[in-house]
Amino acid sequence: MLEQHTPDALRAHVGTWLRRGLAACALGTALLPLAVSAQRLGPAALQARAAEQVQPLLGTLKDLVAVESGSRDLEGLATLAQLVASRLQAAGMKTELIDAKVGSMVYGTKSGTGKRRVLLIAHMDTVYERGMGAKQPFRIDGDRAYGLGIADDRPAWR
Repeated sequence: MLEQHTPDALRAHVGTWLRRGLAACALGTALLPLAVSAQRLGPAALQARAAEQVQPLLGTLKDLVAVESGSRDLEGLATLAQLVASRLQAAGMKTELIDAKVGSMVYGTKSGTGKRRVLLIAHMDTVYERGMGAKQPFRIDGDRAYGLGIADDRPAWR
């Protein structure tokens, strides 16, 4: 249940839940405005609104990939946590940075009028050493986006 996912509960599970993927962070921050109004839209309008979010999603993903955030790179992880928090705040969410031994966790909430609750979990670290981003920068080739840590996450649905 979502009520159990308070900052204290998250601290207790930080080893399991900390950082679940740049793509999930980008998806969550870019599509939040769409998710808030999805229930009021018909299928065609929803599809049109989703299409409008493709470029903002790619822009967010590019910004996230640009921050080198290896698992032990506390400076990069702190920068990335601030970026994710600022994007969530811009989408109308309240955020809190929760300190952990291996960096910060971003905890964001937004209340709505719907009956359903959504929980998104993502990690922000990668396995790449600092400097690898310059060798393999974010790029789009056709209908695919490439970059370090871009798609190593699976959505968490509850």
